Amino acid sequence: SSKYPILYFRYFEISDDHDYTMNNLFKQVSETIKSMPGVNPWGLYYNEFLQGDLGRHVATVSFYKNWAEFDEDRKFKEAYEKLYGENSWENFIKTIKDTFDNQWDEIWVYNKEMSGK
Repeated sequence: SSKYPILYFRYFEISDDHDYTMNNLFKQVSETIKSMPGVNPWGLYYNEFLQGDLGRHVATVSFYKNWAEFDEDRKFKEAYEKLYGENSWENFIKTIKDTFDNQWDEIWVYNKEMSGK
């Protein structure tokens, strides 16, 4: 939409060995984002389609009003440790590395002139 014209996607390829950790991991991410001050729109999308041997994918999306917001420190780590305890960050990062075999990012920009009415 025109309110948040920049969408930041992060795609994850789920590890066959650690797929059981994914739901709890994203629950922690969601709860952390909800605990942060301000408005922090965020979404999680599961791929329900078969992709042969390409693996199962999940995507998160964050919404931005402008490019300058990418320079702002949202203090996610501090919010995470406030919820889950001091020194919990390293275990969180290890769980991410174990849960996903691959990650990549995309940025989409809404162009009003190229969108339907």
